[in-house]
Formats: sequence, C-alpha cells, structure tokens
Amino acid sequence: MKTASLRFARTQSTVRKLCLAIAVLVPGISASDAAQISIVAVGTSNTRGKGVPADQSYPAQLQALLRAKGIDARVINMGVNGDSTAGMLARINSVPSGTRLVLFEYSPVNELKHGVTNTDANLAAIHARLAARNIKVIDMVSYMQGAHFSARGRGDPGSSNSVDTPAGPHLSGGVYAGIAAQILSQVEAAIGR
Repeated sequence: MKTASLRFARTQSTVRKLCLAIAVLVPGISASDAAQISIVAVGTSNTRGKGVPADQSYPAQLQALLRAKGIDARVINMGVNGDSTAGMLARINSVPSGTRLVLFEYSPVNELKHGVTNTDANLAAIHARLAARNIKVIDMVSYMQGAHFSARGRGDPGSSNSVDTPAGPHLSGGVYAGIAAQILSQVEAAIGR
C-alpha cells in the first residue's frame, strides 16, 4: 500500500514539473490561443463589396492582413446590398456564437431609401444585443464615408477609386484595401493582439 502511494506521489510530482517546464518554455499559450478568432462584418453594400470580387471586399482584405501577421482570424462578411438598420437589427442575432468583434457599418442613404425613421433606436438595440453577448464593436461608418468622399475627390465614377454598378458608384478593391489597412491596428487591439 505504501509503495502504491509513493509511486502516485512521484507521478504527481513529475506531472507538476512537466507542466511547469511547458509553461516556462512556451509562454503565453492558452486554450483561447488555439481557437480561430471570429470577426463579423455587418453592413450594407460597402461591407459586401458591391461591384468587386469577394476577395477584394474590405472584410476579405482585412482577413488576409491579419493572417499575414500570423493571426488566425476568420472575417465573416454579413454585408447585404441595400440594407438598412432595420434589416440589420432583424438579423443581428445570426452573428455566430464565439464572435469576438463586429465591424458595423450602415448607410444614411439606405435609411432614407427604406423610410427608416428610428435609426438611433435601431443602432442602440444592435449595440445592446452585441454587448449582451460580450462582442466588441468597431463603427465603420466614418471610415466608409471618408473613403467615399476621398474616392469622389480623386476621380470620376469609373476611375480606379470607384466601380460603376446599377445601384451607382461603389468603392474599388484598392479603396477597400486602404480601409482594411487603416483599421488593422484597431482590430488587433480589439481582439487582444
């Protein structure tokens, strides 16, 4: 009986030492680091990337930038062409479980087109639902408005800064690349990198 107890104690001691050695040799490793980071982009055609291939939308380009830095992130594009805050509120619960960050964008023009008069209430409800799930939010509206203003100032519709679509000019893949680069450090901070 004493021999079995002694062997058990030695085994426990060896396991503790092994765990300590692993913790010292591989600092910063935790269970959460092993999982892919989920980021969701919610918005309108500016998020969807209307007029450009899917890999040129800002969410796709952001994912590529994060992965180039060694961050295993998946950026899910939930942009819907022509959407309003009412539509986004109706589908915000479909943001997948485990999402750490939502990049949120809406278009005041779409609000007018859809006759939405309670934009502020919709925005508050969207943010409250995400906060209740401990999901951080980065507001993309100012980035998009700045990009549209800048694209119009640098060229006519159809230039390398914009893409002609039946719904009117939209941003080019090059402009989306600039947006992804512009928000990269803010995204890294939000996901703890």
